Amino acid sequence: ISVRKNPSTGIFEISLSKDVPQGFEYQVINSLGGSTLKGSKQRYSVNDIIRLDLTNAANGVYIFKLALGGGFISTKLLKQGN
Repeated sequence: ISVRKNPSTGIFEISLSKDVPQGFEYQVINSLGGSTLKGSKQRYSVNDIIRLDLTNAANGVYIFKLALGGGFISTKLLKQGN
């Protein structure tokens, strides 16, 4: 997982290093363990970008969690300033 604009004031761009033709679900989890944002992609090409808008979320650390092939991949997102 690659994240552009991290830390950010709210807009994060996520990209993956491989195609995912079977698709996946993802969520953004806040520091209390609650889901802040959920989404899915039917398929993913290496040139695609997942754009996350957390501008209305509180500043802090979030976890981007991607469910893929029976497992999970995750990375930290840092939202700061506005």
